[in-house]
Amino acid sequence: MNVKNLHRAIQYFEQEPLRLDMGEWLRYKPAGNRNSYDPPCGTVACLAGSAAILTAKDKGIERPFDLLNDGSTFTEIAAAFFDLPADVCDKLFLVGRWPEPYYALYSKFTEDFFNGRYSPELAAYIKKQMVYILRLRVNDFIREHEGITT
Repeated sequence: MNVKNLHRAIQYFEQEPLRLDMGEWLRYKPAGNRNSYDPPCGTVACLAGSAAILTAKDKGIERPFDLLNDGSTFTEIAAAFFDLPADVCDKLFLVGRWPEPYYALYSKFTEDFFNGRYSPELAAYIKKQMVYILRLRVNDFIREHEGITT
């Protein structure tokens, strides 16, 4: 397991919490199509999607989707970046497979965020809480799977 890359991914979201959406692998909105709930860069991703973004950056590839050109899957890209066996990835990448209380907390914040009745400031706060929950889940995952490699 590449703990350094797991922390890099969390830091990617901590730098701009609006980037996080565990329900989206990777989505980009051009400047004209963004709303106040989108990050300034227009790119939203889940933890696995952030692995693709950071892998592309490390390899000098402009578009993370170009990583798929060799037939790789999203999960394979993220598993390689985090140095995790593919069969373990779902426990980290799919919120529905997260243990309690992480699943319930993240799901509640997701519901609150996407019902759209909050100001942009409050929405940004909610996203920060979602990133914090992700950090807690990743740290717990690291403890649970210490020493695991591909």
